[in-house]
Amino acid sequence: MNFDQDILTWYVDELSSLSEHVGWFISDGMPPSTPFDTTDHTWPFHCKRWFHKQGEYRDTIWIQKTRKTITILINGSMKILFPDREDQDIVLSKVWTFVYFAPNVGHTRRAMTDCTMMTVRR
Repeated sequence: MNFDQDILTWYVDELSSLSEHVGWFISDGMPPSTPFDTTDHTWPFHCKRWFHKQGEYRDTIWIQKTRKTITILINGSMKILFPDREDQDIVLSKVWTFVYFAPNVGHTRRAMTDCTMMTVRR
């Protein structure tokens, strides 16, 4: 890939295959040779795309200690679970709806249908 350009266009799957972290395409897991590596703090955010099959469930509760998170539904349906705040669990089922949560909010997820999501963290 040639990254020596002022304007770049790439297929997200191709870019995320370079990352140390599955699905992330703008992150500190990208090779430093790309303009999408965030370790030098030139990008004020990280981006991830992810695909899930119906019924997939992450049983680990994830807590992002320092970053705000927006998770956007691209297609399908996903339930975002907040184990410490079960009354705030949310099902994203309308395309382009999203959920925001602040740092230190524990969460997990269950795919209600096959779905595609995008996460942006800052």
